[in-house]
Amino acid sequence: MGGVHFTASGYPAPTLSLSATTMPPTGVMFNASTGVLSGMTSTTGSFPLMFTAHNGVGTDGTQNFTLTVATGP
Repeated sequence: MGGVHFTASGYPAPTLSLSATTMPPTGVMFNASTGVLSGMTSTTGSFPLMFTAHNGVGTDGTQNFTLTVATGP
């Protein structure tokens, strides 16, 4: 799997995090400092992920995604 880059904008600049209740499969990691989800896994299936943008002002922004891992050729 190549990397997928997530971004958020606002003032003050928000930080990104991946919800601890929606973890990716083993071998796939989210780097909060770069916003990149990357890695390799042999676990197939659909994995619901929820990312949060937090800047300490108002309500946090959240976005749900589904990571689908299929078998290779």
